[in-house]
Amino acid sequence: MIASVIAIDAGADGAGPFSGHDLLAKMVVLQAFNGTVSLTALLLSAVITEQNRTLREIEEACERLTEALYRLAPDEAFDHWPSSRRERPDHQKGHRS
Repeated sequence: MIASVIAIDAGADGAGPFSGHDLLAKMVVLQAFNGTVSLTALLLSAVITEQNRTLREIEEACERLTEALYRLAPDEAFDHWPSSRRERPDHQKGHRS
């Protein structure tokens, strides 16, 4: 958003890559730039969403495996294993669900 505002301002002033071009050329370049920025943001958002979904699926699989292990070996001590991420909110900082 900030990059688009700066580019629009530069286009209106005729500065940077917009200098020496007529209005139509400035608008075409500006539209191409804004489209590129929008597509980049969309792709980044899709990658982050997929990463978060995969992380949740892995955590759920680990929880299911841990439950199965407890059922298969109920007398074993599993205290030395790290606790799950959901039990420790300090690991959740910076991650959106």
